[in-house]
Amino acid sequence: MQRSEPLGPVRFGGAVLAIFLLGVLATDFVTRQADVLNQSRHRLPTTQGLPRVLHSYPALANTWLANTAAASDAETWVIGTSISLYGFDPCSLPNTANFSRSSGIMQDAVQWAGKAARDNPSVQTIVLELSLGEARVNSFDMGPRAMDVWLAVWKLSAVDAWNASAPEAGSCASPFSDADRPLRQINLPPPSVLRERSDDILDLSGDLGAWCAAEPGRRVVFFQPPMNPVVETAQPELPAALAGVTPVLAALVEDFVVRNPGCNASFTDLKAPRATPEDWIDANHFRPSLGNRLLGGLLARP
Repeated sequence: MQRSEPLGPVRFGGAVLAIFLLGVLATDFVTRQADVLNQSRHRLPTTQGLPRVLHSYPALANTWLANTAAASDAETWVIGTSISLYGFDPCSLPNTANFSRSSGIMQDAVQWAGKAARDNPSVQTIVLELSLGEARVNSFDMGPRAMDVWLAVWKLSAVDAWNASAPEAGSCASPFSDADRPLRQINLPPPSVLRERSDDILDLSGDLGAWCAAEPGRRVVFFQPPMNPVVETAQPELPAALAGVTPVLAALVEDFVVRNPGCNASFTDLKAPRATPEDWIDANHFRPSLGNRLLGGLLARP
């Protein structure tokens, strides 16, 4: 049997070029398709969440969220990571939209939210989760693998691409199941890292602050999400660690107010003393049975 000859330099180079061009074309298709589905003139239902496939493409997700929020009729926007995505159900909250993203990065969120709010006549309150998780992806470097790209092409071309909510999801904005997951250890970033992140958030929040201060009645509600009490019991060092990071987040909001006189901005370290085990998905993700009560309390404050 004749052995196959290794690819020569020309054939190898041609194969690499073909793969590269395929990736470029597929990425361009996904981008164009997302933009077409995403034009600000398309007014989607207030409860429409980010389609599942776009959670894998941070740059496209930010574009989708900005455009969709700019055209939304909702008076209240909830913006955060998967914690807010799972935890707050806009279908059972009046005039509320959930524009959260799995592995969302707050530096990006304050940037696109400020620009979207500036172009929206309806929004009055923006609720922003101050996530303690690490930013794992540079949102402006898409770089998808070939298989991911083709899956995205297939999903974005499908008829049900806009059916964002999973049948077993707790929040109608979430495309993911809220089934119980194993508890994992919570590792908090040190206060020094949070201070650096806070500086970035402040530097990128100019449009958000200007929007908030431009008219009375507008407000920005920052919150630190709660932890599952079971995890706090299992990790005796966690309460002390949380006590160290909370003042850093509170100082961030104080600096935000100083930079934007006239803006009604507040910070709340959310706790869940009356939560039940059924309210929790895992160590830090909660269900709307708890989240909607917490959000109601946040919004009831002046």
